Amino acid sequence: MEQSYLKRAWSVKSVLLNHIPEMNQVEEFLYQTVAADKGTVGEMCTYLLESGGKRLRPLLTVLSGKALSPSPPKELTVAGAAVELIHMASLIHDDIIDQSLYRRGQPTIHSLWGQKNAVLAGDFLFAKAFDLLVSHRLFPVLKLMVAAIQEMCRGEITQSDYLFNTNQSGEDYFLRIEQKTGKLLSACCQSGAIIAGSNPEEETALKNYGTYLGYTYQIVDDLLDFSGNRENLGKPIYQDLAQGNLTLPVLYLMEHPEEGPWVRKIIENKDLNPAHCATIINLVQQTGLLEASQKTAVQCGENAKKELRKIPPGVYRNLLEEIVDKALNRTS
Repeated sequence: MEQSYLKRAWSVKSVLLNHIPEMNQVEEFLYQTVAADKGTVGEMCTYLLESGGKRLRPLLTVLSGKALSPSPPKELTVAGAAVELIHMASLIHDDIIDQSLYRRGQPTIHSLWGQKNAVLAGDFLFAKAFDLLVSHRLFPVLKLMVAAIQEMCRGEITQSDYLFNTNQSGEDYFLRIEQKTGKLLSACCQSGAIIAGSNPEEETALKNYGTYLGYTYQIVDDLLDFSGNRENLGKPIYQDLAQGNLTLPVLYLMEHPEEGPWVRKIIENKDLNPAHCATIINLVQQTGLLEASQKTAVQCGENAKKELRKIPPGVYRNLLEEIVDKALNRTS
């Protein structure tokens, strides 16, 4: 049964909770942590908690631990709750940075409660996550999470530095998405392994799996900015391009022998008006560069699965493999 629930309801939380009991405990931890605070901060955090989300990061933590130990310590669910709080905090801050008014089709925290309150709510959730980890003496996990947050911040700053920069390479892009997405997913998987008492090879395999999954997830996310449906995504499409954030398809397009020079000039002049954005999007689609970018994502996914072969086979390893497939085929 565990093998099929992701296929039927990747984002339906109730089904997920029924089939992975530890995830129900994660959810309880989250609500207990947030509900303990009244007033505006409690309202903001509860609103975000109830606004949806796949709970991917705690799921990775739990599955990584269970893949190595079918009956892992209870601290696994504590770590799962902590990583989701960290993720929630990062979403609040990301929406402020990106000036996004909607996430998952609903108004963002800062659009409802103001930027000052939203920044503080994000900081509050970070503190709550750290408190959970410290109070359960999960110091190795805390160290991983602090390092991941540092990398996420570096990634955001690097992305700002590289806006409209046509000299960046594919290597620059992969470093950036590793910092923004891969490090936290990697830390989730590594945390599950540590709590389950993994050996060094298993811990490294799950750490690398999380990194490659992060690449896969972020590349597909970037592709949805060109080909996604606004209603499915719950946020505006073409946003990255309009803001000068050059993702993989555009980096490929700038190397195109015929179209590349014009595209570079438009970006360097910061002339990404709606008409030019529409032209670039059409060029990406017509030149087959969306498909080329998708192939890159598929290769990253295969690398993730290859790392999983270093841990024992079983239902939970299968679920980790299935997460890769779902990342490749998602539409939101």
